[in-house]
Amino acid sequence: MPHPVYLWVCDCIIQVLNLYANDGQRLFDGAIWIGHFGSGPLLLIGGMAYSVSLIGVWALIGFAILLLLIPLQVSHSFIHYGQ
Repeated sequence: MPHPVYLWVCDCIIQVLNLYANDGQRLFDGAIWIGHFGSGPLLLIGGMAYSVSLIGVWALIGFAILLLLIPLQVSHSFIHYGQ
């Protein structure tokens, strides 16, 4: 049977490695998603302008309806999938 101090040291090392792995994954995800914060609004505005040039005012009405339905979608996901 291993000595209790050995088990404590091994447990600490495992926790530190787990912490580094989790932080590394979060940094990796952040590096991937950071570009979307700048390009997302530009694509949205460009897509709206293009839609308005093709369809007219109806594109703005459709976009307004889409924005009004977002709270309904979010509440539906909270009801079915929890927080």
